[in-house]
Amino acid sequence: MSPRGFKLGLALFLAMSGLFAAKLAIPAPGSLGAGIAASWQKAKEAVATAPAGPPAPSQQASAPAHQPEAAAPRAVPDEAAAVKAAESAAHVAPPLSESDASLVSAIKLELKSRGYDVGTASALDLQARAGIMAFESDNDMRLTGEASQALLHRLLLGATGAEANSSSPPAPRAEDVIRAVQTSLKDAGHPDQKVDGQLTRETVETIRTFERARNLKVSGRISGELVAELQRVARHGPLAAR
Repeated sequence: MSPRGFKLGLALFLAMSGLFAAKLAIPAPGSLGAGIAASWQKAKEAVATAPAGPPAPSQQASAPAHQPEAAAPRAVPDEAAAVKAAESAAHVAPPLSESDASLVSAIKLELKSRGYDVGTASALDLQARAGIMAFESDNDMRLTGEASQALLHRLLLGATGAEANSSSPPAPRAEDVIRAVQTSLKDAGHPDQKVDGQLTRETVETIRTFERARNLKVSGRISGELVAELQRVARHGPLAAR
């Protein structure tokens, strides 16, 4: 074959090869859109069937944190019951201040200097507590019959306005003193006297009657003098002279 014929045949071969390759590369009409649609459908099916994963960070941040269940509300103790329980405890054991011998001695010394009969015993016996109550009654204080820092403060510095006044009910130890006086009055010839631990009008009038009969200063209040006279009557009888 001549050189010219060889070049012509090679050019023809290359032309035919290009057309064949172009045919293979170009999809059939409509096949391009169909392929895209198929791919989109497969993607939708994959999303629908995929397991639910953890929420996105933004969702995690907005989701409320797990809160523990609220505990049941704690029962609020009844205030009146708490006060009564505290006073019952005080009724069983003496106040801490009364265990201080120097405090008790100072209170009794101050009361004696003011003319209140607190007896001669070193301990806080019935007569001493009655003497305290006489001072409390004369100064419009709540009846306690107790030796306390507050009482010594009142004796030395006077009223501060913070103390409970006589309108408050008697403290448990004061009730003990009143009950003991009522019992002694009943035994001393006043059978109608009630024993309830309350300084009622009836008890006040009975005290006055007893004071007049025993030539005491008529006051109608609990006092060391009253307790001492009731004890004297209990030992020697109602006809014994003072």
